[in-house]
Amino acid sequence: MNGTARLKPRSTYTAWLLVLAYATLITALSSLSRSPLPHPLRTTPGTFALHALEFAGFALLLFRALDRSRPRWSATRLVLVTIAVTAAFGGLDEVHQKFVEGRVSQTIDLAADTLGGTLAALLMGALRRKNRRSGR
Repeated sequence: MNGTARLKPRSTYTAWLLVLAYATLITALSSLSRSPLPHPLRTTPGTFALHALEFAGFALLLFRALDRSRPRWSATRLVLVTIAVTAAFGGLDEVHQKFVEGRVSQTIDLAADTLGGTLAALLMGALRRKNRRSGR
């Protein structure tokens, strides 16, 4: 057994651990009754951009973990599953915020979460297709 074969499961577990850690961070930040953001970022454009970036990061990690777990899946399937899971997690995050004192649940935040996740998933899908074509 060569070293590469032994590292594959470990790197897969690590990829999923990063997804779990990032999701935990998102949930922890959503549990704060006051936003840790400076005032200028608490505007609608500021929070929209931050939600999109936050969930783009989640989608990047999720796509990577899915790709390592399911290497035979097509890039299209990986992109669609990543978008669906990211949107669902964004929805759960908004529902969770409904029950946190001082926080509000907004549809625009869910739209930003989904947009960020979608853009990241599409980027990762395109990179995967390119790498597969070039034999990487």
